Amino acid sequence: MLLCPGCSAPCGEAHSFCFACGSPLEHDTVEEDPLVGRTLPGGYRVTHMVGVGGMGRVYCAEQVALGRTVAVKVVHPHLAGDELAAARFLNEARTASRLSHPNSVAIFDFGRTEQGQPYIVMEYLRGRDLARVAHDEGPLTMQRVTGVLRQTLAALEEAHAMGIVHRDLKPDNIVLEPLRSGLDFVKVVDFGLAKILEDTPAPPGGRGALTRPGLVCGTPEYMSPEQGRGDALDGRADLYSLGIVLFELLTGQMPFSGDTATKTLLMQLSDPAPDPRNVAPDRGIPEAYAALTLRALSKAREDRFQTAREFADALEQALVSVEGRISLDPAPTTSIRCRACGALNMLGQKFCGDCGAQISSSTAPGRVKPTPAPRAPGVNDVNAPTLARTAAVTSGSHSLPLTARVEALDWLESRRHEAEACFALAHVVGEAGAGKTRLVQEFGARSASRGDRVVMAGPDPAWAKVAGFTAREAIGKLLQVPPGHAVDGAALGAPAAARRGLDALWDRAQVSPAHERRRCVAEAMRWAMATAAERAGQALVIVIADDVDFIDGVSRNAFVDVTTDPPRSGGLLVLTYAPGTSPVEPVDPEAWELAPLPPESYAEHLPPRYAEGARALSPLHVEQLIAWSRESKEPAPERLADLIARRAERLAPDARHALHALAVWGDDATPDALRQMLPTSVDLGAALDALDKAKVVTVDDAGVRIAHPLVRRVVMSSIPAGRKRELFARAEALRPEAPLEVRARQAMHGGSSFEALSLLEVLSASRAAAGDSAGSVSALRHALDLTRRELHRGELDDPLGAMLVFARKLAEALAAASQWNDAEGVLREALGNAPPTSEHRARLLGVLARVAYARNQPAEARRYVDEAMKVARQSDARELLPLLEKLEASIRVA
Repeated sequence: MLLCPGCSAPCGEAHSFCFACGSPLEHDTVEEDPLVGRTLPGGYRVTHMVGVGGMGRVYCAEQVALGRTVAVKVVHPHLAGDELAAARFLNEARTASRLSHPNSVAIFDFGRTEQGQPYIVMEYLRGRDLARVAHDEGPLTMQRVTGVLRQTLAALEEAHAMGIVHRDLKPDNIVLEPLRSGLDFVKVVDFGLAKILEDTPAPPGGRGALTRPGLVCGTPEYMSPEQGRGDALDGRADLYSLGIVLFELLTGQMPFSGDTATKTLLMQLSDPAPDPRNVAPDRGIPEAYAALTLRALSKAREDRFQTAREFADALEQALVSVEGRISLDPAPTTSIRCRACGALNMLGQKFCGDCGAQISSSTAPGRVKPTPAPRAPGVNDVNAPTLARTAAVTSGSHSLPLTARVEALDWLESRRHEAEACFALAHVVGEAGAGKTRLVQEFGARSASRGDRVVMAGPDPAWAKVAGFTAREAIGKLLQVPPGHAVDGAALGAPAAARRGLDALWDRAQVSPAHERRRCVAEAMRWAMATAAERAGQALVIVIADDVDFIDGVSRNAFVDVTTDPPRSGGLLVLTYAPGTSPVEPVDPEAWELAPLPPESYAEHLPPRYAEGARALSPLHVEQLIAWSRESKEPAPERLADLIARRAERLAPDARHALHALAVWGDDATPDALRQMLPTSVDLGAALDALDKAKVVTVDDAGVRIAHPLVRRVVMSSIPAGRKRELFARAEALRPEAPLEVRARQAMHGGSSFEALSLLEVLSASRAAAGDSAGSVSALRHALDLTRRELHRGELDDPLGAMLVFARKLAEALAAASQWNDAEGVLREALGNAPPTSEHRARLLGVLARVAYARNQPAEARRYVDEAMKVARQSDARELLPLLEKLEASIRVA
């Protein structure tokens, strides 16, 4: 396959010209790109190159954890060593990552490759830039020009409100994604020269701001006069540049173009803009458009449009006058304006007729219209809140009724029947979106209607794996203790071991060592199940642990220990998780793997264009397709994660902001918390109503939450990096007393790196003390990843030292968990970065010696100890020598 050098369309090897744009294809054999096939930090696997620019190459990549398509822009190798070029490249990431408007390209992540090349991760755009569209399609209609520029101005309006000026606005940086309706969806890209309008300190080295006043950067043909003079800029400079874009679209020519860049700049400074009607008299340019173009190109910025909104309104009125309409604003009682594209729609329409976006409802500003969660028939008052924890049981909360799951329900019924005689297990396994939660909720509702005592527990609301959360939730529900209250084992007559486990879970006492604490927590779970069974009489006790792969290690260990040593009272324990994440290996017939839905089971719920040639899909994928078919006429993305991301990207700005805040806060968000996280300009009531109608969130008496964990994960990964940092910082300020795991997560994404590393170190020690070795390792992995990123960000005084310290701590934790290969890999990577005569190197070699000794490699261990002692003497770290000598003695004895 060849990529077109003009539009990057994939073409056949036998073709000589691109089928999409007609450009000649290059068949010359080129050296294989070293980045293709590599996985970058953050888990982005590069699949192929899609384009080359002045500063770098753009690749298509897959975000492995989610199976989502992203674009990765990597700076050219010959520029990676240029400090200023690399800094400018990363400045693009820092600046643009604060923007979260639907018409601004989203920057998700940024960093450096292992070879030191800076890269940024952003939305994968499937359209063409405005320059290519204008070249291929000739003069654009006034309606299309107006639509494109108004969306561009909407993106600029948000940027200017945040104090960000683009500084290089031109047709090449305005990408149009075609809609099936024939309209365009605009994405403004390349904020690489953007400047934040505030005093910023000079970067390390004292070179000053990268785009400081007096430094002329940008494209001369599109520069404002003040930019050409090197003056301080504000948003009106972008409006001038967009005026030139408008002039070019109207006339097909540039208003100022000299033989050299210098002559062009001089023309921008002094020559008045020509009337576009005189430049292209054959095009019949309307007077209204000519007038607003000349105003946008005024030399004095005081004479131009003062805001992006003012420019957009002028374009709107110009189109009104050209089309002979009285106004775009009929009586407010009969229509409502689409926030995505500005088109007017009749009241009662759910989606915009022009762009397909969700239309905000008539909910009063600031009000949230609660939608009570429907109760499953026959579920008693005790079990109803339990079963409704993650989502409603009935089909009212879903686009698709429970489909093709009769056999799975029958199998669960068979496991329940076995549990009537003795303790039984049921493992429900399925990929994200397979319908695990919905299946067990339906089974739980049926069982509860027969009188069974059903308890359902899952991850903590923040999805931060808060230690003991799921175990506390399950035990509290088994014993019918009100939510938020601790279980008093002594008052309930619990045996000693169970009381100690309860005290450890509710932080009333410390239990050590770690293995004893784990034993006591498991005993508390068994006692709670036995007590519930005794209270239930002839009824069966069913415990459903949902999404076990996302619960904390303490709770996970408790469920594992119950499966290996179950309570004598019997009962049924149901575990749900994704393939490959089993907490305990199931045996036949204890496991059921949920298969995708066959096409015939859902075809009637989809439009014919999707039903024809359909393949087996997960229930969530089908529901997302149903929603997409209602919102858009475009072909749907093939991957589920891409489909979810595209739906989220097309939301109106307020709904998009609210969705991002929900993803950051978690499943226990309240309207009050969201209002404090969001700008005051956001109409929260309308935003939540739009999200609710799109079935992206669930709003009920318990609060507001994103409707599915995978949707939440995709949305979280889609939040621009700078915006994510701001939201996490606000969340941290709103809940300073949150659990340690939540505070560590907030600090990782929104606080200082030093604070995050401190909390992660404490968290790792806390998890290890609780017998959660996996949690301890996970915290240290996060810390090591953070220090790697800080090597190029400058928040830590000694990022290399911090990286080496946490690499050593992680290796020690991995060794304690008998993960020898992983421990050795971490140590060898760290040794590759450690100075040859440093204390860090000596300590790393000492740990590597202990790993080799534990793996029964005494000769290797002695060699590492000898080298460690040599480095310790060279680095004057003589306090290490007694420890190393003791290790050497133990190795020689062996």
